[in-house]
Amino acid sequence: MKKEFIISFLFLIAIDLCLNATIFGKPTNSTPSTVYPVSKIEVLSNRAYRITFSNYTDEIIPIIPPLEGGKKREIVHTFKNGKNIYFDAIGEQNDRADVVISEFCTKGNKAHPDAIEIYALTSGSLDGVTITFTNGSYTFKNTSINKGEYLFITPREGLSQNNGEIIITATQSKLSCVIDRVIYSNKDRTVSSLTWNGEAIDSRPSSATKTLCRIIKDGVAKDTNTKNDWYISLVKGRTFGGKNASI
Repeated sequence: MKKEFIISFLFLIAIDLCLNATIFGKPTNSTPSTVYPVSKIEVLSNRAYRITFSNYTDEIIPIIPPLEGGKKREIVHTFKNGKNIYFDAIGEQNDRADVVISEFCTKGNKAHPDAIEIYALTSGSLDGVTITFTNGSYTFKNTSINKGEYLFITPREGLSQNNGEIIITATQSKLSCVIDRVIYSNKDRTVSSLTWNGEAIDSRPSSATKTLCRIIKDGVAKDTNTKNDWYISLVKGRTFGGKNASI
């Protein structure tokens, strides 16, 4: 996924500053007297990370040697003005499966609990892949998935019933790149970013058995990062672990 210019509250980062100095970066097209605060750091892959500045310029920097899957390493970045930042990065699995959020329920009950389902676009490992939601997160361990398969979790913390978001990242690190994201609300809410664009999904008609489902046709998931990718199933249309109910 591409970078987003609005930082999600779920992805605020704590950075250790060298010598207790304020972090500043200097883009290549800036004048010598111009510096911009860092607004975001994102690990794009095992081989590169991106630093975004407050003026929406960015730099992509190679990681040498590349990160190893599941292992943490401290990265030190030195800016052109001589200041450093230090942050920990976790390597994603080289054979990571590509997945999307395919169905979720936020108004569960004892018989039909809150749940989040993912759908595999490719086969591979899910080790380290993390689903973050308003009330908590879940990281897969020793798990793999085949293309076309569905897998779901039932968070013991439950999901925020009416307003929230669900985010999938490649690792449990808050600096990890976003694989997929969905935003839902019972109010008028609009987000302008590259991982979600426009109005949130209207959660009001959903229930424990009328779930929010992604459009998936002939194995292809609609993924425009908008509410148009989604629909609410009919009564008793809950199908976690299998093909979504018909529209």
